[in-house]
Amino acid sequence: MDLHASGAAQFLTMLHVHVANMHSFTHSKSVACDSHDKWMTVCCPCTQVLRLLRVLGKGHADASDQMSDILAQVATNTEGARNAGNAILYECVQTIMGVESVGGLRTLAINILGRFLANR
Repeated sequence: MDLHASGAAQFLTMLHVHVANMHSFTHSKSVACDSHDKWMTVCCPCTQVLRLLRVLGKGHADASDQMSDILAQVATNTEGARNAGNAILYECVQTIMGVESVGGLRTLAINILGRFLANR
């Protein structure tokens, strides 16, 4: 078995369990996520994980298929009303477009980009 494939599969399995237990990727609406402290605790780790997924999935169809559920959950459960949420959504779109994702996931990414453009 390819070392890349086995490492990616283990990482994605752990990440899928973690993502399934989260209700929102920018905390509750009552918490201001725009402060530097919230940026470091919420947004930075999440965006770094998305960048890692982009590296793991680039040119690897199997890894991309395994991460499609995770990317869909992040894209649909992240609030774009605050800067931290927008940063996470941006990295999610970059990851979806950077891996071998299916058409439905790419459509979701394009819809997110459309919301970005609509919110001047």
